[in-house]
Amino acid sequence: MSVDFTLNGEPSTMPQGTHLNGLLKELELNNTPVTIKVNGKRLMRKDWQQAIQAGDRIEIGLSIPHSCITVPM
Repeated sequence: MSVDFTLNGEPSTMPQGTHLNGLLKELELNNTPVTIKVNGKRLMRKDWQQAIQAGDRIEIGLSIPHSCITVPM
């Protein structure tokens, strides 16, 4: 089974049970400093183990160290 969600404004699909860390690995971003928002809420890195849910709106942006700026990808 799969789960449909929105990633940076575009429709996306992943296998059911995929967590945010798995999504980053799939996107080859697991070693890149990023910020993740799910449904408008910025998540701490410790929360990236949560599974992606159907209908989630996920935004991933590059984090700029020592800054409050997140650059959309």
